[in-house]
Amino acid sequence: MKNTLSKRRPSPSMVVALLALFVALGGSAYAASKINGSSIKKNSIPGNRLKNNSVTGTQVNASTLGTVTNATNATNAKNATTATTATTATSATTATTATTATTATTADNANLLGNVAPSKYLLACGQSGAIQGAVNIDPASVSATLGTAGVGVGFNCSGGQILAASTSTEGDTTVEFSGLGTIGAICTAESFGDTNPDPSYTCSINEDSPGEFTARVENGGANSPQQFTIITF
Repeated sequence: MKNTLSKRRPSPSMVVALLALFVALGGSAYAASKINGSSIKKNSIPGNRLKNNSVTGTQVNASTLGTVTNATNATNAKNATTATTATTATSATTATTATTATTATTADNANLLGNVAPSKYLLACGQSGAIQGAVNIDPASVSATLGTAGVGVGFNCSGGQILAASTSTEGDTTVEFSGLGTIGAICTAESFGDTNPDPSYTCSINEDSPGEFTARVENGGANSPQQFTIITF
């Protein structure tokens, strides 16, 4: 019996299409197996070609990163609005210079006393009616001659010493503000910082000469060695 089936050969266009398919498949396999980091030119891939969040701390050597110079919030920063440690910061736990800081070499609020500038506490020395001197005296420790014994905390606008001595009248104490030409003084039977003075004690004072006073503390009409404070003006 005669074979009526003829041999079928692919057309030229089919041959070309199949060849192209084989080349394409082979090329992809080659690219997948041959392209690696050494095949990519340095600085040739822009950042916008990387998938978001594809580079993490695993791929980054943290030691190669520079210090953050400026930051709104930072653990460590040269300049920061808020920082744990900073050279300059608005608010910081530790800072060289800060507006507000727990610990700081210089801080704005450290330059204030009771939120008041130091200039507000300067003595008005030489101004009429202003305080020119003040001192706390302990009569029980004062000696018979003028000296610093028994003289406590105080100041003298003249820059001179404040001296004290007991007098021949028991309970009377002479107090001298050296170099101070005052026109008046008051005394109170309490020491600096005494928040609960005993009202039964009273203090009287006389000006013997410019800057020199005699003070007396009494309790029920009897002289007392109770501490007292003199304020001159």
